[in-house]
Amino acid sequence: MTYQVTTGLALPQSTDISAGLVAFQNEFYHYYLGVKKIGDGKFQLFLERTKDKNASEPRKIIKQVEISAKNDQQLVLEISGDKADISFAYQIADGEKITLAANLDGKILSTAIAQGFVGTMLGIHSRIESTDK
Repeated sequence: MTYQVTTGLALPQSTDISAGLVAFQNEFYHYYLGVKKIGDGKFQLFLERTKDKNASEPRKIIKQVEISAKNDQQLVLEISGDKADISFAYQIADGEKITLAANLDGKILSTAIAQGFVGTMLGIHSRIESTDK
């Protein structure tokens, strides 16, 4: 009923990709805590939720913040859950841990809502953000 996953990652060096952690029940019900480069020393940290396969726009950015960091600094991401609540945090290098979002609806990751596969996978994830080249 409780869980936590943490990873450290190098900041993306391209504006075309994002990387981070996912709490994944299936392609229509998940959270993605990711980071992407938006400029020199500037990164966008975002929390995205997908919770309905029938919605016209199933992906929704719940929260995003711009962070400044050196390209070689490590970013630590964390997802933690307690029963029906799920929370997301980050830390730049040896800085203070910052909660991005707390006590969100973790029930969307349940079989009762998402159906299908029994269980939620927590792990690293990356994706191509842009193909405009």
